[in-house]
Amino acid sequence: MFQPRAKLEFVRRYCPPKEGWHVCVDIDGSEKGTAGKRTKERSQKRGLEMRSDWSEVEKKMRQLKVQIGNYPRWCNELNVRAFGHRPDIAAYHNDYGCLIAEVEAESTGQPEDKVYKAVGQIILAASLPIDKRWKPHFLVAVHGPKMVSVLRRMTKLTKVPIFGLSIATDKTEDQIVIRPTSASVPRSLAALF
Repeated sequence: MFQPRAKLEFVRRYCPPKEGWHVCVDIDGSEKGTAGKRTKERSQKRGLEMRSDWSEVEKKMRQLKVQIGNYPRWCNELNVRAFGHRPDIAAYHNDYGCLIAEVEAESTGQPEDKVYKAVGQIILAASLPIDKRWKPHFLVAVHGPKMVSVLRRMTKLTKVPIFGLSIATDKTEDQIVIRPTSASVPRSLAALF
């Protein structure tokens, strides 16, 4: 599962717009398979697969009425404070609060580097002020056994209000792998407990 598809599955499962969520997803060129020059045949094939998958994922996100990119403008339209960076997923619900997620899927990059980056970004997001009218929930969601293994070892995350989620190909196999001791469970994730 490429990263855009992991983001799509997260939105479908945990913050679907049809259930009242306002969702913005950030997708960069490297995730779409459009960034960088690919010279090796294997790399070119992977880029083609990523572009093909992105085309399908983009259609599905638009059908779900997910905002793709333009995070600052989306925040202005929704009248919410933007975070200092563009989170992979920002979702707001009048009853459930605010859900900020960094999502990583296995790729040719080092799993440790990808998970460390996601954790750093979510810690930054959790450190920034948020409108008091929104109950914030912060998550790092990963797909793939290597990524899950790295995230499971980050046990100190239980001391901060950040959840770690393993996104499987099949929703019934999703798991919370890091559960903070001091945070309430987001209602959208309650089915996992």
